[in-house]
Amino acid sequence: MSGAERLELRHGRAPHAANLALCAGLVLLFAGQATSGQEGAAVLLLPALILFGGFGLRSALCLLDRRPVAVLDREGVWIPELMSRPLPWRAVEAVEERRFGRSRLFFYVADTGPWLRPDRRGGFGPEALGSLLPGFARPRITLETHWLDHSHREIREAVASFWGAARAAEAARA
Repeated sequence: MSGAERLELRHGRAPHAANLALCAGLVLLFAGQATSGQEGAAVLLLPALILFGGFGLRSALCLLDRRPVAVLDREGVWIPELMSRPLPWRAVEAVEERRFGRSRLFFYVADTGPWLRPDRRGGFGPEALGSLLPGFARPRITLETHWLDHSHREIREAVASFWGAARAAEAARA
């Protein structure tokens, strides 16, 4: 990363626009088959509307939403949908990159409680599900890096730069 002070991540326009167009096309295809009187096509229209209409609506909302999905800066990382306040770099014990079809960065902390929003603690979300898998039992905050306006490589470089600088500054104070 080239010395930027802050990196604001937003929903990527191109992937969401492509997904919206694809979903709209599929809904129109199913609607056309149902209205043409093709036998059995009307039965598939409702599931197609629910499935592709839902995905299309989600992409349309992401296209209109220009708020930051995540903010990385010299102070720490903040994911507004997930966190009640920014996570300072000094609280991050480790950063790990794992891929499961989609790219993710994990910020390992001693306890996620102080950082997560109350409605995101506990439950059966991705964090709880991940604790069932080997190697995922440590408390962590997950940043999903797919479908954003910056590439995974840029995000990874920004995290390495900010976290590395914070660790170096802390080591210099010690």
